[in-house]
Amino acid sequence: MASFYSMERYRFNNEIYRRLETTHSLLIERMISTLSVDPAGANEVLSSLQSDSMVVAAAVYSPDKKLLAKYIKPDSGEFIPLPQLIT
Repeated sequence: MASFYSMERYRFNNEIYRRLETTHSLLIERMISTLSVDPAGANEVLSSLQSDSMVVAAAVYSPDKKLLAKYIKPDSGEFIPLPQLIT
């Protein structure tokens, strides 16, 4: 029973990871093309996340840490934190 549970948990986690990676890749492609044409269109790109039940919040920051766009699923109780320094 324990090995079945472990395998199912592993499979589930991999499926979630794969799904989020796909969403992430598609979102980045759209965001890059949108920001190069119209920086104000970033909110529209993030609003496409409404149809994904797994995403509750997302944000896009400029290199100087200015918030360009954000998406928060209604009634989720989430917030957009300050950007993290990537090392």
